[in-house]
Amino acid sequence: MSPQEDIYVHHGFTGTAIWLSPKQGRWAALLTNKLFFSRDRDPLMRIRNAFRALAFD
Repeated sequence: MSPQEDIYVHHGFTGTAIWLSPKQGRWAALLTNKLFFSRDRDPLMRIRNAFRALAFD
């Protein structure tokens, strides 16, 4: 999502993420304790994307 879609996101180091949508009056936070021991972020990105879709789509 992007500012054009009115959803702003911040990703944290351990996998935590927060999304804000002023237009929708909605926010969502995903709290995780996932540390990356490799550069493969795909599994966590799939979880983040699914969470965002449930919260905003």
